[in-house]
Amino acid sequence: MLANAIEGGEGETMAEDFNQRVVREFRAGGGRVDGFPDLLLLTTAGRRTGRPRTTPLAYRQDGSRYLVFGSNGGAAEHPQWYRNLLAAGGGTVELPDGEGGLTILSVRPVELDAAERDREFAEQARRVPSFADYAERTDRTIPVLALHPLDLSADPALAARVLGQLQQHHEDLRRQLADLRTRLDHAGPAPHPTSPPNCASAASRSATASACTTPARRAPSPPSSGSTRS
Repeated sequence: MLANAIEGGEGETMAEDFNQRVVREFRAGGGRVDGFPDLLLLTTAGRRTGRPRTTPLAYRQDGSRYLVFGSNGGAAEHPQWYRNLLAAGGGTVELPDGEGGLTILSVRPVELDAAERDREFAEQARRVPSFADYAERTDRTIPVLALHPLDLSADPALAARVLGQLQQHHEDLRRQLADLRTRLDHAGPAPHPTSPPNCASAASRSATASACTTPARRAPSPPSSGSTRS
């Protein structure tokens, strides 16, 4: 199941690598990723770095809103995207437009209250049994958030700025990944640590004995017979 693969606890680096592969396939395929239906991309600002972070999420459309689930694969902690989204107070989502392309929407998150959350999570678990498995793995209550699209039609300039910022975020991410690949490709093998010569064994070898011995101190010369003491 997608949420488990993306949000599972197999290691942050592995999860991020998997996420980026899914993001690339999603965008290249107009929102289609093999084996993962009902998928959107959520982009939010990191609450510590302020840098954009894009996460693929399973979702369910409910009227004009989109429901997402902070399952984190049943881990004990809420997922990072959940914390980032609430801290930022909003983000953008990318969705298939039904014509082979993508729709980009600005959204504001609303966390569902207890009663509605229980009802919507139960429905998600009924449709996708993996979510029931996630709930059994953790003692925390898995949050459910509704993403409400913002109406930017009254302000075309604002809509253009939002789209421009999102495109810039994506270009920054691509440049970062390209730079990382370049540095990894050109990185040589890690140098072996050097250690001091083994003097116990080297002393028997004339070629290295000088590196392991110290010059003997010269004994002071006895005073000459003609010297006087002060």
